[in-house]
This record gives sequence, C-alpha cells and structure tokens, in this order.
Amino acid sequence: MEKFMNTHVSRRSIFGASASLAAMAMPPVAAAQTAPTVDVAMAVSPELLRLKAAYDDENRKWKPFGDRLAEAETRYFDSKPPKPEWLSPPRLTNEEIVKMLEARLKGGDNADYPRKAEIEATTRENKAREEAWRQACDRAQRTSGLDKALRAEKRLSGRRHRAGEKVMCFPARSLQDMELKLRVQREFFYNDFQHVLAKDIRRLAKAQRALQVAQACCKQG
Repeated sequence: MEKFMNTHVSRRSIFGASASLAAMAMPPVAAAQTAPTVDVAMAVSPELLRLKAAYDDENRKWKPFGDRLAEAETRYFDSKPPKPEWLSPPRLTNEEIVKMLEARLKGGDNADYPRKAEIEATTRENKAREEAWRQACDRAQRTSGLDKALRAEKRLSGRRHRAGEKVMCFPARSLQDMELKLRVQREFFYNDFQHVLAKDIRRLAKAQRALQVAQACCKQG
C-alpha cells in the first residue's frame, strides 16, 4: 500500500512539474492567458503594488477633507435655526373624545365633531411651521458650504472605496500579497471582504502543500 501511494504521488508531482515547464516554454501571449503563478515566498505582485498605489493616492485626497467637512458642519449648526415650538392641540373632554370617535367611525375624515375646526387649524399651523423650519435649514446648509462639502466627501469616499475594493479583490499570490491586503483591510474595510481573504488563504495553502509534495518527491528521487 505504501509503495502504491508513493507511486501515485510521484506521478502527480511529475505531471505538475511538466505542466510548469510547458508554461515557461509558451510564447508570452499564451503564457499571459494562463492562471497567475502562486508562490508563497514570492514578493508582492507588481499589479497589486500598482493597485495599492492608486488606493493610497485616493486615500491622501480623502483624509484632509475631514477637516473641511468638520468646519462646514460647525458653520451649519451655528446658523441652523432652532426647531419651532409646536402648538398643542385643544384639550378635549371625555365626552368630546367619544363624540369625535363616533363621528369618524360613521363619516371618516369628513365627519363633523366638536371643535373640529380648532383641531384642524392647529394641525395646519404646525405643518406650516415645520415646513418653514426645514426650508431655513436647507438655506443654512447651502450658505455654510455643508451641502457642497457633503457632495464632495461622497465623491471622494466613493473613489477611495472603489480603489480599495480593487486591492481587496486582487487574488493574493504570496504571503507578501496577503500582508499588504490585510493592512488595507485593517485601515478601512474592517470585516468586509472576509470571504475574499478566505479564498486567498485556501489558494496559498494549496500552493504550499503542492510545494511540499514536490520537495518530498525530489528527496525520494
């Protein structure tokens, strides 16, 4: 049984080595179309370095903008009007409440009941006060520059996020690649892309096992 297992592993390892040699002998175009090389001990992939540089560039543009946004928020809250005082609805007696409910059950919103005009006038006034307050808040947001700052922050944050996504979705080909991706994840993406990192780990572990098998076969040979 042991002899059979050794023979089986040796054939598989020889086949893998032959495939690697064939790939090295391919023309450049054909080799580029094959799967990327996975080498646990390899340095950081040049393509990943390029993606990381693009992410760092977007990050540098985004970070100082936090101060500008904070300044605009301060100006906004300084100029924002306080909430208006709402008018309280008239206090109804128990008898008036019962009559109001009975009238609404029979005639709906158009039903007539005691002090209906007073209640509706209070509701309209409160709505008008709220609408005027919201319009004043919108003006304060524009004049303080907060509206413009929020749009710019959204644009820069989106570009930063997309650049970071490209880094995290790049298939790691070495432990150096994994280390770089983990730094980006800790800096910004927190627990996102865990499934991508798990695939990286499985890919690198598979490559490491294949290397160990090849080394064992070489020793046996």
